[in-house]
Amino acid sequence: MLDNTERAKIKKIYEGGKTRYVIRHGMINWGLSTGVIFRILSIISKEGWSLKAVLAGLPTLNTLFSMIVFAAFGAVWGSFFWRWIEKEALKQPEKASKIKEKKKK
Repeated sequence: MLDNTERAKIKKIYEGGKTRYVIRHGMINWGLSTGVIFRILSIISKEGWSLKAVLAGLPTLNTLFSMIVFAAFGAVWGSFFWRWIEKEALKQPEKASKIKEKKKK
């Protein structure tokens, strides 16, 4: 069950739109950050706990590739969670009538 603060947050996210949500929360927040963390962990697993090796290994094509792949999966992740956001937004009585009107147009 969601409280009023969480409902207001979902309402604000929903009003921002799907594209913005998927790009911001899926591709950037989840995808890019997970790609960088993955790359750091893969460098540590190969080189050991060396800050010098991590800093030298980050600005490479492997890092760029990891970030692109994880950003693509972030788009899928964002789209999946957008369904939940939309479902919760439609549960709100004051928004449901406005949203239904938008979909009819």
